[in-house]
Amino acid sequence: MGNKTHQEILAKKNRFNRLFAQRHQADVPAALRTEKYSKLALLKRLTSEADKLAEVKNER
Repeated sequence: MGNKTHQEILAKKNRFNRLFAQRHQADVPAALRTEKYSKLALLKRLTSEADKLAEVKNER
């Protein structure tokens, strides 16, 4: 049981380090570094795509 907990801690630590390293990449826009914003942007993009599809469907 102790080993599993230790493995979980290591996994979390590795994940954090990987995400932290990605955060410092120059090609990633500052706004996309926050998870909340990227989820919001994705949601907006999907909604606009859905709206476009609905418009095309209505025109037929």
